Amino acid sequence: MSKSQSVDFRAVKRKVTILQVLEHYDLVSKLHRNGDSLTGTCPIHGGDNKTAFHISISKNRWNCFQCSGNVLDFVAKMEKVSRPKAAHLLVQWFNLSRNLVADRGQSNDPITNSRLRKDITLQAFKEVIIASARRSRVLS
Repeated sequence: MSKSQSVDFRAVKRKVTILQVLEHYDLVSKLHRNGDSLTGTCPIHGGDNKTAFHISISKNRWNCFQCSGNVLDFVAKMEKVSRPKAAHLLVQWFNLSRNLVADRGQSNDPITNSRLRKDITLQAFKEVIIASARRSRVLS
C-alpha cells in the first residue's frame, strides 16, 4: 500500500484489537489482567506506577495518567508518527489488504456490531494468550 492511498481509520480500528497491538510490542506479559482490563506501567511515558496504564479489552481503548485513545493513537505514540502513518503501519503489520481496509459493508446495526466486536475481541485474546503460552514454554 502506497503512502498516497487513504486508509479507512474506522475499518482499521474494527479489524485490529488493542490486544493484537500489545502483542506486537510484546507487552501483554508485562501487564496484569483484572477481568476485562489490563494494567501496568505506561510503555509510552515510563515510570514506576504499575497502575498508570489501563486497557479496556471490550472497548478496545487504553489510557494512562497523561493520555488515552484507541489502537491508532497507541501506535502513533509508540512510533512517534501521525495517525495516518500509524494506520498504514497497522495495515502492514497485520496484513490488511486495501479491499479489507476499505470494506464498508459492515452492518449499521449497533447490536450486531457490538456482538461482532466482542467475538473478535474474544478470539484475539485467545490467540494472544496461546501465543504468550507458547513463547513462555520456548523460553523456559
